[in-house]
Amino acid sequence: MAEIAGLVIGGVALAGLVDSSLNLISRVNTGRAFKSAYQDAALEITMLGARLARWEKTYRAHPDPNATAEQGDLAESWLLTIKARLQDAYEIGRSYEWEGRVGSGAGEASDISSQQSAGRAAVVDKSRLTDKVRTAVEKFRSPGLSQEVTLADRTKWALADSDKMNELVLKISRLVSNIEQIFPSLEPALRAATKAEAAAIQPSAIDEPEEAIQEVHKAAAKVDARLGYILQDLEAYDNTVLHVGDNIDSSFAGGKEGSSISMRNLKAGGNSNVRIGSNYNAGSYDIGGNEFFGGPRRPPPGGGQGGGGSQGGGSGGSGGNEMSGGGSKPPRGGGGRGGDGGQGGASGGSGSNVKR
Repeated sequence: MAEIAGLVIGGVALAGLVDSSLNLISRVNTGRAFKSAYQDAALEITMLGARLARWEKTYRAHPDPNATAEQGDLAESWLLTIKARLQDAYEIGRSYEWEGRVGSGAGEASDISSQQSAGRAAVVDKSRLTDKVRTAVEKFRSPGLSQEVTLADRTKWALADSDKMNELVLKISRLVSNIEQIFPSLEPALRAATKAEAAAIQPSAIDEPEEAIQEVHKAAAKVDARLGYILQDLEAYDNTVLHVGDNIDSSFAGGKEGSSISMRNLKAGGNSNVRIGSNYNAGSYDIGGNEFFGGPRRPPPGGGQGGGGSQGGGSGGSGGNEMSGGGSKPPRGGGGRGGDGGQGGASGGSGSNVKR
């Protein structure tokens, strides 16, 4: 296949590899005849395809002029691994079809209509949902990359074993994370692109009930944290400045992975300035309160419980989680559980002990 122009890192052309991987993902059977666990994995791998396509399009629009051949080789090695794992799964799926056993390892078929007629709680048609999400996110791909394939092609791609599908999802998610981390400077542009995709899969956009959208939220939380944050009802208003995540200065001597950050239903008012995360630098403490340089190790200052939030800019969480625009700043230090946020019950995650 001729190389598709547009994605070159350090002289290494990569668009063809991205296209091949997205083409294979587009062939994933959405699992209408399979159990719910398989359908979950089908939605997750579809969203991973959207995440990979988002990175490709973002780098294409914001190339690093100083990118090295080593960075290109690194991206190529991970893309080759993604393609190889998808190709293996595709071949296994075809073998099931050849033997007339597609679905034999997936258990009983998912019968939405019979479950609804039996008077059970609302049941989400995950297969239909995956189709709609796939159609919505494929509109954001770079021109020339693989788009929707035919239903006949998709029936060839089905790992009837939901455990193997889940294993594949987790491996590819880690590989895409590795690719994204090659160029941290892309993060602002990736966030902007993710916000546009999030709007395209909201209930009103794809004509699905709230229960179905919760399935999208759950899948995003597993395979696309950036999208998950945006979908978790994080709202802001006029003149918003928003940052989610830790800032780690090159002078910081500790580990590069701090405490996790979680949030739900956070809201802010006019002229908002929202910051969720911690700053790590040469004077920072680790999560246990130990100083990395500048003298003896000592406990962190303070350590109470995170303050309660309120609508219009309140903040929950301890340590470095800060939200301005009407709310209060939580006490320095950490150790306590973040207070419940305002409307919607936002809960602050544990922050890190940071010396600013």
